[in-house]
Amino acid sequence: MDSGTAAIIGAAIGAASAMGSAWGTAWWNARTAKRQLDSQESQAQRQQRFEHTRERRATRQAAYTELISKVQELLDQVMYRDSTWRATCMEIDRITVRVDLEGPAQILPMIERVREAARACLAEGSVMTSLTDDPTEAERRADMRLLAASGVTRTALADFTNAAREVLDDPGTH
Repeated sequence: MDSGTAAIIGAAIGAASAMGSAWGTAWWNARTAKRQLDSQESQAQRQQRFEHTRERRATRQAAYTELISKVQELLDQVMYRDSTWRATCMEIDRITVRVDLEGPAQILPMIERVREAARACLAEGSVMTSLTDDPTEAERRADMRLLAASGVTRTALADFTNAAREVLDDPGTH
């Protein structure tokens, strides 16, 4: 073999080796870039879920707090025979719709219990106010039913508060 042929073969081998090395480097870089992109997309999705969970928790907390506050207001009005309890009952009914929408599903039975208990206070309070000012036996019985309804409301509120606390403490599965 003469030196010219050896030089050509050597150059071809060198070129093939350089091409193979360039292809290998390009393949490795593409693979690394794909993994990096996948990792960034995964991180973005986690961040998006976190932000969504945080926003949901904030709106739920506001709705839950509003409902708890209004039910407590109703209980105080019943205790002190405040005449504005009807408006508060109607407001509780409106707020429970918002809380229903905020969810989650596991808390819906407690919301319904609060709603029904507040409606019972409304019904018993309506009976009480329809009676005359004369403290008759009927009025005393109506007063006892109203106090019983407020006791049921207080229990329903406590159950709702505990369930709401669990939902708000949840690390993000709801």
